[in-house]
Amino acid sequence: MLAWLSIMVRSRSLDRWRRKTTRREDSVTAAAELVASGNREGDPAAWATRTALSDLPAEQREPLELAYWEGLSPTEVALRLNLPLGTVKTRMRTGLRKLREVL
Repeated sequence: MLAWLSIMVRSRSLDRWRRKTTRREDSVTAAAELVASGNREGDPAAWATRTALSDLPAEQREPLELAYWEGLSPTEVALRLNLPLGTVKTRMRTGLRKLREVL
């Protein structure tokens, strides 16, 4: 009985952890789509996105602009900014989270 209970607790814990991880990734993906939509002129969502993006610190804004408006991969962004790849990815993820909160 104790073994069965341990397995059930473990399974439920893993399910909750996976669900929380998926939601977080979905919200970051949605923020990335908003940044990419910032290319359309005259669109109110594009204006809001550009305004929110301009409020980000330069260290987070620059990698996002290079990635989404110039179409560079994170590796190419890291080379252009002369930064480690992990730093670029962290700054992009942090910037996207801040945009998600604002938008």
